Amino acid sequence: MAPLLPTRELAVFTVFFGQLPPWLPLTLQSMAFNPGVTFIVIGDAAPPALLPPNVHFETVSYPTMQARLSRLLTPGNSSSVRYSFTYKANDIKPFAAHLYPELLGRHPWWAWTKLTRHCLPVPVPLALPLAIPSRLQVGVG
Repeated sequence: MAPLLPTRELAVFTVFFGQLPPWLPLTLQSMAFNPGVTFIVIGDAAPPALLPPNVHFETVSYPTMQARLSRLLTPGNSSSVRYSFTYKANDIKPFAAHLYPELLGRHPWWAWTKLTRHCLPVPVPLALPLAIPSRLQVGVG
């Protein structure tokens, strides 16, 4: 079971498989500049030794992720998703919060992005247009 993450207004998911990029420290620093946002990185790489307090790495193998996605999209069939290359992990991002509801937790809003994006400070709350919290699905990147 994943750890209970602190509740912030916004959770931003990213999915990345393979060797972490050399510019990851810059990306992590940009994430640190957004203390009101929880960043969740899902992939097969071990997390760096030092992470900002608002960044969580969820480690999963690529075959396990494909099985999890299969069960979500085709209940009862854990082998319907068969990607040969990890670059197809990009297709998984819009489903990240549905694949990991335990990581979404009590965040009223969520989004997804690329790990290769650097994060400018996000104003939180986001001048929310709705009176009732909902699940915001924003694709960035």
